[in-house]
Amino acid sequence: MKHKSTALWLYGSHARGDADFQSDFDVFAVTDSAITNQEVASIIRSNPPLLKVSRYSWSEIEGMASYGSLFLHHIRLEGKCLFEGCASAGRLKAILDALGPYKRAQLDAAAFRTTVQDVRASLERGGSIPFELSVLSTVLRHSAILGCYVSGSPTFGRFRPVQRIVGLWGLDQGIASLFADLYRHRLWTDQRAEEPSEVSLDTAYHWCDRIDTMLEKLEEQTNEYERRVS
Repeated sequence: MKHKSTALWLYGSHARGDADFQSDFDVFAVTDSAITNQEVASIIRSNPPLLKVSRYSWSEIEGMASYGSLFLHHIRLEGKCLFEGCASAGRLKAILDALGPYKRAQLDAAAFRTTVQDVRASLERGGSIPFELSVLSTVLRHSAILGCYVSGSPTFGRFRPVQRIVGLWGLDQGIASLFADLYRHRLWTDQRAEEPSEVSLDTAYHWCDRIDTMLEKLEEQTNEYERRVS
């Protein structure tokens, strides 16, 4: 049996039950054999639209577990097993159950800060505003996910992490209320939405300012988190 060492888990919006027409059907595939989307669809006996397969080897998963991968925390919190081969039964769950705290929070926070600086530099050089807004939406969402985690309230999803972190940290409510408009630029670059309406350069810079304010708080919280878990 080719896929006896394969584990397939559903995660993301379909696992949470809040999927919409723009949502990927996210499958987490751990296997030491090559596996195509068609094979995944055959194994799970479904061929959903927007099937997205994230593929990892078992050695990669064990390496990720060694630093408490935030992605694996996502799988542990919300993932649902779709299939396990006879040689992989219970293996991924055991790894997830033993998962330690995330060890790269400060590195991520610094990377988010650098990315916003790069966006500012690109805008100053006349870079594409829609593309840079797409980048900012990704930074905001991922920094909110990290912020929720280090604050002891792990939350995943498209919008919920931003909404929750704004409430937890008392941030500008505009970050949460306008995030859906910002995220349309990400969906557009992924070809999952029509091109958003034109946004001014001043608006792009305003988003940089908002996210920088959030990242200041994130850096404080990640430093405190690292002290707690070290």
